[in-house]
Amino acid sequence: MAKRKGNRTRSKCGQQQKPAINSEEDWISVLPDEVLVLILSLLSIKEAVSTCVLSKRWKNVWKPITCLNFADFDAISKPKRKRGRQPVETTPRTYNWVNQVLQLHQGQTLDEFKIRSSLLDCDSTSEIDSWIELVIQKRVRKVEIDLRGDRGVAPYCSHYNFPERLVRNPFGFSCISLLMHLSLTYVNITSELVEHFLSNCQLLEHLRVSGSAYLEDLKVVGSSLRLKFLQISDCLNLFFLEIFAPNLETFFYDGDCRYNINIRVRYAPSLIKISLTEDLFFDSTTGEFQLFWNYLPQLVTLSLNIDSWTGQMLFPEFPELTCLKDLSLSIAGIEKRSFLLLTSLIERSPFLRRFRLRLRRCFIGRRHQRSKEMSKVNTSPHQCLKVVEFSGFGGSSLETELARYLIKNAVALEKCIIDLDSKNILEEVNPLSLQSTKRKKLVKARKHALQLDRELPLGAELIVI
Repeated sequence: MAKRKGNRTRSKCGQQQKPAINSEEDWISVLPDEVLVLILSLLSIKEAVSTCVLSKRWKNVWKPITCLNFADFDAISKPKRKRGRQPVETTPRTYNWVNQVLQLHQGQTLDEFKIRSSLLDCDSTSEIDSWIELVIQKRVRKVEIDLRGDRGVAPYCSHYNFPERLVRNPFGFSCISLLMHLSLTYVNITSELVEHFLSNCQLLEHLRVSGSAYLEDLKVVGSSLRLKFLQISDCLNLFFLEIFAPNLETFFYDGDCRYNINIRVRYAPSLIKISLTEDLFFDSTTGEFQLFWNYLPQLVTLSLNIDSWTGQMLFPEFPELTCLKDLSLSIAGIEKRSFLLLTSLIERSPFLRRFRLRLRRCFIGRRHQRSKEMSKVNTSPHQCLKVVEFSGFGGSSLETELARYLIKNAVALEKCIIDLDSKNILEEVNPLSLQSTKRKKLVKARKHALQLDRELPLGAELIVI
Protein backbone atom coordinates (compact mmCIF):
# COMPACT_ATOMS: atom_id res chain seq x y z
CA MET A 1 0.00 0.00 0.00
CA ALA A 2 2.81 2.32 0.84
CA LYS A 3 4.39 1.62 -2.52
CA ARG A 4 1.17 2.33 -4.35
CA LYS A 5 0.76 5.52 -2.38
CA GLY A 6 4.24 6.59 -3.33
CA ASN A 7 3.65 5.84 -7.00
CA ARG A 8 0.81 8.31 -7.05
CA THR A 9 3.29 11.16 -6.72
CA ARG A 10 5.26 10.07 -9.77
CA SER A 11 4.53 10.45 -13.45
CA LYS A 12 4.53 7.57 -15.89
CA CYS A 13 8.16 8.22 -16.77
CA GLY A 14 9.14 7.98 -13.11
CA GLN A 15 9.67 11.75 -12.56
CA GLN A 16 8.07 13.61 -9.71
CA GLN A 17 5.12 15.79 -10.72
CA LYS A 18 5.24 19.59 -10.26
CA PRO A 19 3.43 20.95 -7.26
CA ALA A 20 0.06 22.57 -7.77
CA ILE A 21 0.16 26.21 -8.92
CA ASN A 22 -0.54 28.76 -6.25
CA SER A 23 -3.18 31.17 -7.55
CA GLU A 24 -1.63 33.96 -5.46
CA GLU A 25 1.86 33.57 -6.98
CA ASP A 26 3.38 36.75 -8.45
CA TRP A 27 3.57 35.96 -12.16
CA ILE A 28 4.58 39.52 -13.13
CA SER A 29 7.83 39.42 -11.18
CA VAL A 30 9.02 36.32 -13.01
CA LEU A 31 8.82 38.07 -16.37
CA PRO A 32 12.14 39.08 -17.96
CA ASP A 33 13.39 42.62 -17.35
CA GLU A 34 12.87 43.60 -20.99
CA VAL A 35 9.13 42.91 -20.71
CA LEU A 36 8.84 44.71 -17.37
CA VAL A 37 10.58 47.78 -18.82
CA LEU A 38 8.04 47.91 -21.64
CA ILE A 39 5.19 47.72 -19.13
CA LEU A 40 6.61 50.45 -16.90
CA SER A 41 7.16 52.70 -19.93
CA LEU A 42 3.38 52.87 -20.29
CA LEU A 43 2.98 54.38 -16.80
CA SER A 44 3.62 57.87 -15.49
CA ILE A 45 7.08 58.32 -14.05
CA LYS A 46 5.68 58.53 -10.52
CA GLU A 47 3.99 55.15 -10.89
CA ALA A 48 7.02 53.59 -12.54
CA VAL A 49 9.50 54.76 -9.89
CA SER A 50 7.20 53.70 -7.05
CA THR A 51 7.63 50.05 -8.08
CA CYS A 52 11.19 50.14 -6.68
CA VAL A 53 9.81 49.46 -3.18
CA LEU A 54 8.18 46.17 -4.14
CA SER A 55 11.30 44.04 -3.70
CA LYS A 56 15.03 43.91 -4.39
CA ARG A 57 14.23 42.59 -7.85
CA TRP A 58 12.20 45.72 -8.63
CA LYS A 59 14.69 48.25 -7.25
CA ASN A 60 16.35 48.98 -10.59
CA VAL A 61 13.78 47.71 -13.08
CA TRP A 62 12.39 51.20 -13.84
CA LYS A 63 15.78 52.79 -14.62
CA PRO A 64 16.09 51.71 -18.30
CA ILE A 65 12.50 52.72 -19.22
CA THR A 66 12.25 54.53 -22.53
CA CYS A 67 9.43 56.93 -21.64
CA LEU A 68 9.80 59.59 -18.96
CA ASN A 69 6.27 60.87 -18.47
CA PHE A 70 5.98 63.72 -15.96
CA ALA A 71 2.41 64.56 -16.99
CA ASP A 72 1.40 64.35 -13.32
CA PHE A 73 4.04 66.86 -12.21
CA ASP A 74 1.51 69.01 -10.33
CA ALA A 75 0.31 65.97 -8.40
CA ILE A 76 3.89 65.12 -7.49
CA SER A 77 4.39 68.64 -6.12
CA LYS A 78 1.48 68.16 -3.71
CA PRO A 79 0.76 71.81 -2.81
CA LYS A 80 -0.12 72.13 0.86
CA ARG A 81 -2.50 74.68 2.29
CA LYS A 82 -1.82 75.99 5.74
CA ARG A 83 -4.46 77.66 7.85
CA GLY A 84 -4.88 81.27 6.77
CA ARG A 85 -2.26 81.00 3.99
CA GLN A 86 -2.20 80.44 0.27
CA PRO A 87 -1.23 76.98 -1.01
CA VAL A 88 2.49 76.40 -1.30
CA GLU A 89 3.56 75.93 -4.93
CA THR A 90 6.31 73.78 -6.36
CA THR A 91 9.09 73.23 -3.85
CA PRO A 92 12.84 72.58 -4.34
CA ARG A 93 12.14 69.10 -3.05
CA THR A 94 10.05 68.42 -6.15
CA TYR A 95 12.81 69.74 -8.41
CA ASN A 96 15.32 67.51 -6.63
CA TRP A 97 13.06 64.50 -7.13
CA VAL A 98 12.86 65.13 -10.87
CA ASN A 99 16.62 65.73 -11.05
CA GLN A 100 17.25 62.49 -9.20
CA VAL A 101 14.99 60.51 -11.51
CA LEU A 102 16.78 61.89 -14.57
CA GLN A 103 20.21 61.23 -13.08
CA LEU A 104 19.34 57.65 -12.08
CA HIS A 105 17.87 56.84 -15.48
CA GLN A 106 20.16 54.33 -17.16
CA GLY A 107 18.78 54.26 -20.69
CA GLN A 108 21.11 55.41 -23.46
CA THR A 109 18.19 56.69 -25.54
CA LEU A 110 14.67 57.94 -24.85
CA ASP A 111 11.52 57.37 -26.84
CA GLU A 112 9.56 60.07 -25.01
CA PHE A 113 9.98 62.91 -22.55
CA LYS A 114 6.74 64.56 -21.44
CA ILE A 115 6.07 67.16 -18.79
CA ARG A 116 2.83 69.00 -18.07
CA SER A 117 2.49 71.55 -15.28
CA SER A 118 0.79 74.81 -14.31
CA LEU A 119 3.20 75.38 -11.41
CA LEU A 120 6.43 75.87 -13.34
CA ASP A 121 7.16 79.53 -14.13
CA CYS A 122 10.04 81.94 -14.78
CA ASP A 123 11.62 80.95 -11.45
CA SER A 124 11.93 77.39 -12.75
CA THR A 125 13.92 78.29 -15.88
CA SER A 126 17.25 76.83 -14.82
CA GLU A 127 15.60 73.60 -13.66
CA ILE A 128 13.69 73.09 -16.91
CA ASP A 129 16.84 73.89 -18.91
CA SER A 130 18.74 71.15 -17.11
CA TRP A 131 15.95 68.64 -17.72
CA ILE A 132 15.84 69.42 -21.43
CA GLU A 133 19.63 69.17 -21.64
CA LEU A 134 19.62 65.70 -20.09
CA VAL A 135 16.94 64.32 -22.42
CA ILE A 136 18.63 65.83 -25.47
CA GLN A 137 21.83 64.05 -24.48
CA LYS A 138 19.86 60.80 -24.53
CA ARG A 139 18.81 61.43 -28.14
CA VAL A 140 15.13 61.70 -27.33
CA ARG A 141 12.65 60.95 -30.12
CA LYS A 142 9.53 62.62 -28.73
CA VAL A 143 9.36 65.81 -26.64
CA GLU A 144 6.17 67.29 -25.18
CA ILE A 145 6.42 70.30 -22.87
CA ASP A 146 3.13 71.80 -21.71
CA LEU A 147 3.53 74.55 -19.13
CA ARG A 148 -0.07 75.69 -19.42
CA GLY A 149 -1.21 72.88 -17.16
CA ASP A 150 -4.84 73.12 -16.14
CA ARG A 151 -5.15 76.85 -16.64
CA GLY A 152 -7.49 76.22 -19.53
CA VAL A 153 -7.37 79.10 -22.02
CA ALA A 154 -3.98 79.61 -23.61
CA PRO A 155 -2.17 82.62 -22.17
CA TYR A 156 -1.14 85.72 -24.07
CA CYS A 157 2.53 85.16 -23.35
CA SER A 158 4.78 82.52 -21.90
CA HIS A 159 7.16 82.77 -18.97
CA TYR A 160 9.61 80.18 -20.23
CA ASN A 161 12.00 80.53 -23.19
CA PHE A 162 13.27 77.41 -24.91
CA PRO A 163 17.08 77.25 -24.48
CA GLU A 164 18.63 77.72 -27.91
CA ARG A 165 22.18 77.00 -26.76
CA LEU A 166 21.29 73.38 -26.04
CA VAL A 167 20.52 72.53 -29.65
CA ARG A 168 22.72 74.96 -31.59
CA ASN A 169 26.07 73.67 -30.35
CA PRO A 170 27.72 70.77 -32.27
CA PHE A 171 26.84 68.21 -29.60
CA GLY A 172 23.20 69.29 -29.49
CA PHE A 173 23.08 69.28 -33.29
CA SER A 174 23.97 65.57 -33.38
CA CYS A 175 21.66 64.66 -30.48
CA ILE A 176 18.47 66.05 -32.02
CA SER A 177 18.94 64.14 -35.26
CA LEU A 178 16.58 61.38 -34.07
CA LEU A 179 13.78 63.75 -32.97
CA MET A 180 10.45 62.79 -34.54
CA HIS A 181 7.88 64.63 -32.41
CA LEU A 182 8.13 68.15 -30.91
CA SER A 183 5.21 69.74 -29.04
CA LEU A 184 5.70 73.00 -27.13
CA THR A 185 2.79 74.60 -25.27
CA TYR A 186 3.18 77.82 -23.32
CA VAL A 187 6.86 77.84 -24.31
CA ASN A 188 8.50 80.77 -26.09
CA ILE A 189 10.47 79.66 -29.11
CA THR A 190 11.75 81.82 -31.95
CA SER A 191 11.00 81.26 -35.60
CA GLU A 192 14.71 80.79 -36.27
CA LEU A 193 14.94 77.97 -33.75
CA VAL A 194 11.86 76.23 -35.16
CA GLU A 195 13.42 76.39 -38.61
CA HIS A 196 16.64 75.02 -37.09
CA PHE A 197 14.71 71.96 -35.89
CA LEU A 198 13.11 71.53 -39.29
CA SER A 199 16.46 71.71 -41.06
CA ASN A 200 18.41 69.42 -38.76
CA CYS A 201 15.80 66.88 -37.65
CA GLN A 202 15.40 64.83 -40.79
CA LEU A 203 12.97 62.46 -39.03
CA LEU A 204 10.67 65.16 -37.62
CA GLU A 205 7.04 64.33 -38.47
CA HIS A 206 5.02 66.14 -35.80
CA LEU A 207 5.43 69.84 -34.87
CA ARG A 208 3.19 71.80 -32.51
CA VAL A 209 3.86 75.33 -31.22
CA SER A 210 1.29 76.97 -28.98
CA GLY A 211 1.36 80.14 -26.90
CA SER A 212 4.76 81.39 -28.09
CA ALA A 213 5.22 85.18 -28.07
CA TYR A 214 8.45 84.91 -30.09
CA LEU A 215 7.06 83.24 -33.19
CA GLU A 216 6.84 85.93 -35.87
CA ASP A 217 7.97 85.05 -39.41
CA LEU A 218 7.98 81.27 -39.89
CA LYS A 219 8.95 79.24 -42.94
CA VAL A 220 8.09 75.56 -42.96
CA VAL A 221 9.91 74.90 -46.19
CA GLY A 222 11.93 71.98 -47.52
CA SER A 223 11.60 69.49 -50.34
CA SER A 224 12.95 66.73 -48.07
CA LEU A 225 10.78 67.49 -45.05
CA ARG A 226 9.09 64.43 -43.56
CA LEU A 227 6.70 66.65 -41.58
CA LYS A 228 3.17 65.23 -41.56
CA PHE A 229 1.53 67.24 -38.77
CA LEU A 230 1.76 71.00 -38.17
CA GLN A 231 -0.18 72.96 -35.55
CA ILE A 232 0.21 76.64 -34.71
CA SER A 233 -1.98 77.95 -31.89
CA ASP A 234 -2.26 81.22 -29.95
CA CYS A 235 0.95 82.76 -31.27
CA LEU A 236 -0.12 86.39 -31.09
CA ASN A 237 2.87 87.90 -32.92
CA LEU A 238 2.88 85.55 -35.88
CA PHE A 239 2.26 87.56 -39.06
CA PHE A 240 3.66 85.35 -41.82
CA LEU A 241 3.69 81.58 -42.37
CA GLU A 242 5.00 79.91 -45.50
CA ILE A 243 4.43 76.22 -46.14
CA PHE A 244 6.26 74.02 -48.62
CA ALA A 245 5.93 70.51 -47.23
CA PRO A 246 5.42 67.60 -49.66
CA ASN A 247 4.43 65.12 -46.90
CA LEU A 248 2.21 67.40 -44.80
CA GLU A 249 -1.14 65.70 -44.12
CA THR A 250 -2.58 67.74 -41.24
CA PHE A 251 -2.53 71.49 -40.65
CA PHE A 252 -4.16 73.19 -37.64
CA TYR A 253 -4.25 76.92 -37.05
CA ASP A 254 -6.09 78.25 -34.03
CA GLY A 255 -6.12 81.47 -32.02
CA ASP A 256 -6.19 85.21 -32.57
CA CYS A 257 -3.12 87.25 -33.47
CA ARG A 258 -2.22 90.92 -33.30
CA TYR A 259 -1.68 91.14 -37.04
CA ASN A 260 -3.53 90.09 -40.16
CA ILE A 261 -1.66 86.85 -40.57
CA ASN A 262 -0.49 85.99 -44.04
CA ILE A 263 -0.31 82.25 -44.69
CA ARG A 264 1.17 81.17 -47.99
CA VAL A 265 0.73 77.52 -48.95
CA ARG A 266 3.17 76.97 -51.80
CA TYR A 267 3.10 73.18 -51.93
CA ALA A 268 1.21 70.60 -49.87
CA PRO A 269 0.04 67.80 -52.19
CA SER A 270 -0.55 65.33 -49.34
CA LEU A 271 -2.80 67.61 -47.30
CA ILE A 272 -6.01 65.83 -46.28
CA LYS A 273 -6.95 67.44 -42.95
CA ILE A 274 -7.19 71.12 -41.99
CA SER A 275 -8.61 73.06 -39.06
CA LEU A 276 -8.89 76.84 -39.37
CA THR A 277 -10.65 79.97 -38.25
CA GLU A 278 -13.00 81.39 -40.88
CA ASP A 279 -10.89 84.46 -41.71
CA LEU A 280 -8.17 82.15 -43.05
CA PHE A 281 -10.67 80.19 -45.09
CA PHE A 282 -12.43 82.96 -47.00
CA ASP A 283 -12.91 86.71 -46.88
CA SER A 284 -16.10 87.58 -44.97
CA THR A 285 -16.86 90.55 -47.23
CA THR A 286 -16.01 89.29 -50.70
CA GLY A 287 -16.50 85.57 -50.18
CA GLU A 288 -13.21 84.85 -51.92
CA PHE A 289 -11.10 82.00 -50.61
CA GLN A 290 -7.88 83.08 -48.99
CA LEU A 291 -6.28 79.64 -48.71
CA PHE A 292 -6.61 76.00 -49.62
CA TRP A 293 -8.95 76.45 -52.58
CA ASN A 294 -6.83 74.07 -54.65
CA TYR A 295 -6.77 71.53 -51.81
CA LEU A 296 -10.51 71.40 -51.05
CA PRO A 297 -11.32 68.46 -53.38
CA GLN A 298 -8.67 66.26 -51.70
CA LEU A 299 -9.59 66.99 -48.08
CA VAL A 300 -10.85 64.11 -45.95
CA THR A 301 -11.39 66.16 -42.77
CA LEU A 302 -12.37 69.83 -42.54
CA SER A 303 -12.87 71.81 -39.34
CA LEU A 304 -13.87 75.50 -39.21
CA ASN A 305 -14.05 77.74 -36.17
CA ILE A 306 -16.42 80.63 -36.91
CA ASP A 307 -16.67 83.45 -34.39
CA SER A 308 -18.61 86.39 -35.79
CA TRP A 309 -19.25 88.04 -39.10
CA THR A 310 -20.24 91.57 -39.97
CA GLY A 311 -21.85 92.96 -43.07
CA GLN A 312 -23.46 90.98 -45.88
CA MET A 313 -21.82 87.60 -46.24
CA LEU A 314 -21.21 86.44 -49.77
CA PHE A 315 -20.59 82.78 -50.46
CA PRO A 316 -18.70 81.34 -53.40
CA GLU A 317 -19.91 78.16 -54.98
CA PHE A 318 -18.00 75.39 -53.30
CA PRO A 319 -16.29 72.77 -55.46
CA GLU A 320 -17.37 69.17 -55.19
CA LEU A 321 -15.76 67.81 -52.00
CA THR A 322 -15.69 64.20 -53.14
CA CYS A 323 -13.10 63.04 -50.56
CA LEU A 324 -14.59 64.75 -47.51
CA LYS A 325 -15.69 62.25 -44.85
CA ASP A 326 -15.61 64.35 -41.66
CA LEU A 327 -16.90 67.93 -41.32
CA SER A 328 -16.86 69.98 -38.10
CA LEU A 329 -18.19 73.50 -37.61
CA SER A 330 -17.87 75.49 -34.40
CA ILE A 331 -20.14 78.54 -34.62
CA ALA A 332 -20.82 81.38 -32.22
CA GLY A 333 -24.57 81.47 -32.87
CA ILE A 334 -26.69 80.34 -35.81
CA GLU A 335 -28.23 82.83 -38.20
CA LYS A 336 -28.92 83.06 -41.91
CA ARG A 337 -25.32 83.48 -43.06
CA SER A 338 -23.81 80.74 -40.94
CA PHE A 339 -26.68 78.39 -41.77
CA LEU A 340 -26.11 78.93 -45.49
CA LEU A 341 -22.46 77.98 -45.03
CA LEU A 342 -23.51 74.85 -43.17
CA THR A 343 -25.95 73.67 -45.81
CA SER A 344 -23.61 74.57 -48.70
CA LEU A 345 -20.76 72.50 -47.32
CA ILE A 346 -23.00 69.52 -46.58
CA GLU A 347 -24.64 69.51 -49.99
CA ARG A 348 -21.28 69.72 -51.77
CA SER A 349 -19.94 66.73 -49.80
CA PRO A 350 -21.70 63.70 -51.29
CA PHE A 351 -19.66 61.13 -49.34
CA LEU A 352 -19.71 62.85 -45.95
CA ARG A 353 -20.06 60.31 -43.12
CA ARG A 354 -19.79 62.38 -39.94
CA PHE A 355 -20.93 65.94 -39.26
CA ARG A 356 -20.26 67.82 -36.03
CA LEU A 357 -21.84 71.14 -35.13
CA ARG A 358 -20.94 73.03 -31.97
CA LEU A 359 -22.85 76.15 -30.92
CA ARG A 360 -20.84 78.27 -28.53
CA ARG A 361 -23.51 80.92 -27.98
CA CYS A 362 -27.27 80.69 -28.42
CA PHE A 363 -28.69 83.06 -31.00
CA ILE A 364 -31.18 85.56 -29.65
CA GLY A 365 -33.78 86.90 -32.06
CA ARG A 366 -37.41 86.80 -33.01
CA ARG A 367 -38.74 83.31 -33.54
CA HIS A 368 -40.74 83.96 -36.68
CA GLN A 369 -37.73 85.53 -38.42
CA ARG A 370 -35.55 82.55 -37.66
CA SER A 371 -38.15 80.11 -38.95
CA LYS A 372 -38.61 82.22 -42.07
CA GLU A 373 -34.93 82.04 -42.95
CA MET A 374 -34.87 78.32 -42.34
CA SER A 375 -37.77 77.76 -44.71
CA LYS A 376 -35.80 79.34 -47.59
CA VAL A 377 -33.05 76.75 -47.48
CA ASN A 378 -33.15 74.07 -50.15
CA THR A 379 -32.94 70.53 -48.80
CA SER A 380 -31.69 67.43 -50.53
CA PRO A 381 -31.26 63.89 -49.17
CA HIS A 382 -27.76 62.83 -48.15
CA GLN A 383 -27.04 59.18 -48.84
CA CYS A 384 -23.80 58.66 -46.84
CA LEU A 385 -24.18 60.74 -43.68
CA LYS A 386 -24.30 58.25 -40.80
CA VAL A 387 -23.35 60.22 -37.66
CA VAL A 388 -24.58 63.68 -36.63
CA GLU A 389 -23.29 65.39 -33.48
CA PHE A 390 -24.97 68.56 -32.22
CA SER A 391 -23.19 70.18 -29.27
CA GLY A 392 -24.51 73.19 -27.36
CA PHE A 393 -28.16 72.34 -27.98
CA GLY A 394 -30.35 74.65 -25.88
CA GLY A 395 -33.79 73.64 -27.16
CA SER A 396 -34.64 76.93 -28.90
CA SER A 397 -36.90 77.00 -31.93
CA LEU A 398 -34.04 77.59 -34.35
CA GLU A 399 -31.86 74.87 -32.84
CA THR A 400 -34.71 72.36 -32.99
CA GLU A 401 -35.40 73.19 -36.64
CA LEU A 402 -31.70 72.89 -37.42
CA ALA A 403 -31.54 69.45 -35.80
CA ARG A 404 -34.59 68.40 -37.82
CA TYR A 405 -32.91 69.60 -41.01
CA LEU A 406 -29.85 67.46 -40.34
CA ILE A 407 -31.94 64.40 -39.42
CA LYS A 408 -34.29 64.77 -42.38
CA ASN A 409 -31.48 64.95 -44.94
CA ALA A 410 -29.41 62.11 -43.48
CA VAL A 411 -31.44 59.24 -44.90
CA ALA A 412 -28.73 56.71 -43.92
CA LEU A 413 -28.40 58.06 -40.40
CA GLU A 414 -27.24 55.55 -37.77
CA LYS A 415 -26.53 57.75 -34.76
CA CYS A 416 -27.61 61.23 -33.69
CA ILE A 417 -25.80 62.66 -30.65
CA ILE A 418 -27.29 65.72 -28.94
CA ASP A 419 -25.04 67.34 -26.33
CA LEU A 420 -27.11 69.70 -24.18
CA ASP A 421 -23.95 71.49 -23.05
CA SER A 422 -25.38 72.36 -19.65
CA LYS A 423 -22.60 74.85 -18.96
CA ASN A 424 -23.67 77.11 -21.83
CA ILE A 425 -27.32 76.69 -20.96
CA LEU A 426 -26.75 77.72 -17.38
CA GLU A 427 -24.67 80.72 -18.48
CA GLU A 428 -27.70 82.12 -20.28
CA VAL A 429 -29.48 82.43 -16.98
CA ASN A 430 -28.80 85.43 -14.75
CA PRO A 431 -26.21 84.40 -12.14
CA LEU A 432 -28.52 85.72 -9.45
CA SER A 433 -31.39 83.50 -10.52
CA LEU A 434 -32.37 80.47 -8.50
CA GLN A 435 -30.93 77.03 -9.13
CA SER A 436 -34.43 75.78 -9.84
CA THR A 437 -34.65 78.11 -12.84
CA LYS A 438 -31.40 76.72 -14.21
CA ARG A 439 -32.60 73.18 -13.78
CA LYS A 440 -35.88 73.97 -15.55
CA LYS A 441 -33.97 75.32 -18.56
CA LEU A 442 -31.88 72.17 -18.76
CA VAL A 443 -34.96 69.96 -18.42
CA LYS A 444 -36.67 71.91 -21.20
CA ALA A 445 -33.68 71.47 -23.52
CA ARG A 446 -33.62 67.73 -22.83
CA LYS A 447 -37.35 67.49 -23.55
CA HIS A 448 -36.94 69.13 -26.96
CA ALA A 449 -33.98 66.89 -27.74
CA LEU A 450 -35.87 63.71 -26.87
CA GLN A 451 -38.74 64.76 -29.14
CA LEU A 452 -36.38 64.40 -32.09
CA ASP A 453 -36.50 60.64 -31.67
CA ARG A 454 -39.67 60.37 -33.75
CA GLU A 455 -37.94 62.24 -36.60
CA LEU A 456 -35.15 59.65 -36.92
CA PRO A 457 -35.00 57.18 -39.81
CA LEU A 458 -35.78 53.56 -39.05
CA GLY A 459 -32.94 51.92 -37.11
CA ALA A 460 -31.21 55.18 -36.13
CA GLU A 461 -30.20 55.81 -32.49
CA LEU A 462 -30.69 59.03 -30.54
CA ILE A 463 -28.19 59.77 -27.76
CA VAL A 464 -28.84 62.77 -25.50
CA ILE A 465 -25.95 63.78 -23.26
